[in-house]
Amino acid sequence: MILANSTAFSQKGTNNNTDTCTITVSCATAQNIANELVKGDSCIAELIAAQSTLILTKQENKAKQGIINAYVVKEQTYKKQVDAYKEIQDTQESMIVGLEKRVKRSKSTSKFLGSVLGTAGSVLIVTTIVGFLMH
Repeated sequence: MILANSTAFSQKGTNNNTDTCTITVSCATAQNIANELVKGDSCIAELIAAQSTLILTKQENKAKQGIINAYVVKEQTYKKQVDAYKEIQDTQESMIVGLEKRVKRSKSTSKFLGSVLGTAGSVLIVTTIVGFLMH
């Protein structure tokens, strides 16, 4: 129980033990004690609020790290897609080059065969005519 008047502050022991002493202090000292008790209570409340804020901040950081990790995985997937696309392009280019070479060879072979067949055809016609005339 706390008793205060304008000149002194007094507190009696409130527990039911053998503590029955009375302490008397000046009002200024009592006010300082009361202020310190209030400040202590405020500090405890502030500490609890700071701890709650810290917990929320840790949760927020964990969530942000999860988002970052998701973007890292996305980036890796995009890199794999780009590499696969480059590989497809390289394969297509090498196939195109190979086909172009085959077309050139086919053209030169067909020209050669055309000239050979043209010559052979001419020889065959001449031989046929000559053979026909000789009979």
